[in-house]
Amino acid sequence: MYKTQLRTSPLGATGLEITRVGFGAWAIGGGGWEFGWGPQPDDASIAAIHRALELGINWVDTAAAYGFGRSERVVGQALAGLAERPYVFTKCSLLDDGTGRVRHSLKRDSVLREAEASLLRLGGDAIDLYQIHWPDPEPDIAEGWAALAELKEQGLVRHIGVSNFDVAQLRRIQSVAPVETLQPPYSLVDRAAETGLLPFARQQGIGVIAYSPMGSGLLTGAMTRERIARLPADDWRARDPRFTEPQLSRHLALAARLQAVADRHGVSPGAVAVAWVLRNPAVDGAITGFRQDAEGDWVAELACLHSQHMRHNPPLNFRPWVTDAGTRQAQIGTEIGCPLCDRAELPAELTLLRTAGPFTDESLPAGLRRTHHTAEGTWGVLRVLAGVVRCQLEVCPPLDVVLAAGSGQPLPPGIAHRIEPDPPARLAVEFWGRTRDGRQPDAHQPDAHQQAAP
Repeated sequence: MYKTQLRTSPLGATGLEITRVGFGAWAIGGGGWEFGWGPQPDDASIAAIHRALELGINWVDTAAAYGFGRSERVVGQALAGLAERPYVFTKCSLLDDGTGRVRHSLKRDSVLREAEASLLRLGGDAIDLYQIHWPDPEPDIAEGWAALAELKEQGLVRHIGVSNFDVAQLRRIQSVAPVETLQPPYSLVDRAAETGLLPFARQQGIGVIAYSPMGSGLLTGAMTRERIARLPADDWRARDPRFTEPQLSRHLALAARLQAVADRHGVSPGAVAVAWVLRNPAVDGAITGFRQDAEGDWVAELACLHSQHMRHNPPLNFRPWVTDAGTRQAQIGTEIGCPLCDRAELPAELTLLRTAGPFTDESLPAGLRRTHHTAEGTWGVLRVLAGVVRCQLEVCPPLDVVLAAGSGQPLPPGIAHRIEPDPPARLAVEFWGRTRDGRQPDAHQPDAHQQAAP
């Protein structure tokens, strides 16, 4: 395996250990075709690939369609003669119609020809991961998938996957051969995969590598209206609705919020955008492209962010602490936020609720969450604070939050700090409260207040 100093993650059940980001070779296909990125010198592309490998990235994702073979040829040239090759992933099913536009084919013979041509351009003895690029024509997806399974059996490719498939299409082809990987678009500007696709992939053990995690440049911090206006005519983004109004204003505002979060961590907005994608537990890796070797420095920033915010953090982190204590009221500071939104602060005032031993949900003000029952018995709520948490990036939905300090029976290990989802948008955080000087709060202290703080 290609040696790397970066953190790696298993790619589904393939047995491949991939770095959390891979080098995306879409843009190095250059311009002159339907989904090109404008002019791109091959020597700059090769230097960018070498820089990615120096940084520790251990996989490259390309496709026969990118420049209709050009990207694969450049990748092959960049990797030629290397003692250790990174994993190479590529895709099939998009062909040149003779005018620079793509046509789709999933016929068996076409797929087999494409695989042989891709392997010739890329070099090596086999393609590490071969993927169907698009499920089009849709009636032929089973035939195309069977062709990929045939290639794997022949040893021309080591693993097989798909890109841009939905759940229904995945279910269809699973009856032909197991789906090893999925490549969907996923970013802060395209979150459609969250609702069904990513949960399905996780449930099925399908490896996921997300593409366009920076929104094709929108979330890098370098995209401006002026730059968009200067995009070459053969750059597909000049025609894409995300880069024009009314969507453009919304995306640039999001990029500005990313900049504020990035400034706090001392990194670039693009690194934050990619880290946000990687925090989803279904995502094993993200495809990130850069066209000049100097553009790769954010990979080190991402590694730094990843060390600060461990993978698979829950959507919200709750870090409660008691900052002051009184006989009837207490001050509490609470940081609540997703791993990258960082923090949103709730009001500090807590109203004490009088409790007299075990009680039921009826003891709580209307709308608050039920108490937690343990093997040792029911524990009472001493303090309750209800509030609304708003994500600084404004990408996570507002959450009604209930904070409660417990008193009564001691909580078992592991329950002292717990998060319980209560759909559609309520979380309860229950913890064993102690005052700043270490004393446990008195559960039976008289208190006239019976309502939670607003």
